[in-house]
Amino acid sequence: VVTMIFDAQGKLLTGADIETAVVTLEALGVDALGFNCGLGPKQMLPFVETACALLLVHPKKMIHYWRL
Repeated sequence: VVTMIFDAQGKLLTGADIETAVVTLEALGVDALGFNCGLGPKQMLPFVETACALLLVHPKKMIHYWRL
């Protein structure tokens, strides 16, 4: 399991975008990805939709859900 933090524009602290990180991590064989940031569920939804791996999301209000 790998977790990532990103800003409201979908950029990781390294400057990479979420799509690039997801492709890279899937190629490395991660079993699940996690998004953990200060955004709420509505703000995170567009980023969740870009990920195609098993995903664990921790939005600001700590509402958890899984998406395949």
